[in-house]
Amino acid sequence: MIPLFAQMAPAPPDDHSLVAFILLTVIFLVLVAIILQVVQSYETKLILLGLVCAVTATGYVSLVPAAGMLAPVLMKIGVLLVLGGLACSLMTYLRGGPPPQSAGR
Repeated sequence: MIPLFAQMAPAPPDDHSLVAFILLTVIFLVLVAIILQVVQSYETKLILLGLVCAVTATGYVSLVPAAGMLAPVLMKIGVLLVLGGLACSLMTYLRGGPPPQSAGR
């Protein structure tokens, strides 16, 4: 292996890392499903999903050393989701809020 890339090779996973990876992934997927089912507004969904992605990426970095390449990508996705939610919220605020509900005829 080229010495330059020797430090980028992931460490072989041990049992603790594998269990932590599976547990974090299952918790992440459950939280995403709950957020998508319970929360109504799109802005709040985007912000919460971004925060869950960022916290999961932090958990991957601290508990699973072999997931070193996954965590930065997940963190960037989280930042984009939070910024998208904030942009949607700002656009809704600048537009004057949601249109009033009209009475059915």
